[in-house]
This record gives sequence, structure tokens and C-alpha cells, in this order.
Amino acid sequence: MTRFVAKNLVANNLCKHCLVSVAYVFGREKPVMLTVESDNPLKDNALLQIVREKFDFTPNGIVEMLDLYNTQFFPTSTYGHFTNKDYSWEKVVSI
Repeated sequence: MTRFVAKNLVANNLCKHCLVSVAYVFGREKPVMLTVESDNPLKDNALLQIVREKFDFTPNGIVEMLDLYNTQFFPTSTYGHFTNKDYSWEKVVSI
């Protein structure tokens, strides 16, 4: 999910490159840590606010956003799971 979010921030021209980090603990649905580090540190807080508003990092939110219940995973194990535009996690959404 973090790669998906970072890719979409860049694709929507909100930054040139960025790193999105997330941390969870057992028993909590929402992450205990979420950070965005971009090429412009002055925009990081604004980008973090956008990420919090536009993306649901709960387990159900991730499954829904990436359409994981409708994904055929076998091809990802044989042909790779990045850069294939057919996979939901490679799509660009409007932010």
C-alpha cells in the first residue's frame, strides 16, 4: 500500500519522489505511525494530510482500495507483481 500511495503522489505531480512509511501493532486496526518524506521537506506535512484524507490504511481499506479479493495472484508469482498495469496496485488514482 505504501508503494501505491507514493507512486500516486508522484504521478499526481505532488512531488518528484517520496517515501511513505507505515507501522501497525497487534490489536489496532489503524496504523500507529504514518510518515511521508518527499523531495521537498516543507511539503511533507501537507502530503501527509492528503494521504490521511485520501487513503484508508485499515486492513479492510487496503483490501478494498487494491481490490485484493478479485486479484488472481498466481500470475504475480510467475511474471512479477510490479510494473504490470493490469494489477490494481499499479493504477494511478486522481488525488
